Amino acid sequence: MKQRLITAFFGFAVLIPVLIFSDTLALPVAVAFFSALGVYEMLGCVGVRKHLEITIPSMLIAAA
Repeated sequence: MKQRLITAFFGFAVLIPVLIFSDTLALPVAVAFFSALGVYEMLGCVGVRKHLEITIPSMLIAAA
């Protein structure tokens, strides 16, 4: 539970400045980064993160 609270605090601390500067390039860059991060975590959960022929295109599509 402690780790989840720390993660939530970090995510909230990153989210607030991104929302404040949402009319700049910060919002699309943050959305692309967190989308690629989510895909990376999902690929790790299903066990195909080591297969670069799947990982690289998936992360590029998520960040696009």
